[in-house]
Amino acid sequence: MPFTTPANPRFNFGRSQLIALNQIDRWGRDAVIRRPGVADIAVRVVFLQYEPNEYPGQRLGVLDRIVLIAPFDANGNPVPEPDPEQDRLITWQTDAAGNTVQPLTQDESLQITMRSDRLNMAGILVYWELRVRR
Repeated sequence: MPFTTPANPRFNFGRSQLIALNQIDRWGRDAVIRRPGVADIAVRVVFLQYEPNEYPGQRLGVLDRIVLIAPFDANGNPVPEPDPEQDRLITWQTDAAGNTVQPLTQDESLQITMRSDRLNMAGILVYWELRVRR
């Protein structure tokens, strides 16, 4: 995965990106970001488990879910910022072991409810964070 060497020698930002990629790949699932009229972007995502009271002061409804998206798509290209006005997050069905079922069968079509946040360290995108709901 491409990343640039950070200017701060005391903190390895590229390593943080690789750790995030590894964890999302290990614990996540396959999905696509779908925008009408544009080819789907195949991504790897992980859904965070939380209680609504864990995020006081934020506009999180009980139906909202938080999802982290790896910074690179399946081809190694940077994932552009998802747009809540145009994009949907589509997840694929998985088997009991968490592997994507072939042929691809849609599991959920999720609406992006808020503009995405990103963890961006010294210009190195670590992951996208979205709020989604059915």
